[in-house]
Amino acid sequence: MQVDKYFIVSWYRGFGITEIIFLAVFLVLYAAYLWRVIHIAKTLKTSFINIFIKVFFRTAVFLLLIISLLGPS
Repeated sequence: MQVDKYFIVSWYRGFGITEIIFLAVFLVLYAAYLWRVIHIAKTLKTSFINIFIKVFFRTAVFLLLIISLLGPS
């Protein structure tokens, strides 16, 4: 299978230590946030399904921000 040269993305920059640190901090804080929300929802006996929808959209925005900052050329 041959890949067309127009579908290959040439990145301006790669992932550096700064991006990896920010990604790790983001994941740790989001895991803590999710645990807290689920714990509170179970305590109040309410649904927490809508939180996962919000997490999906926020994660998508974060990933798009990283892609835009790394700058595909």
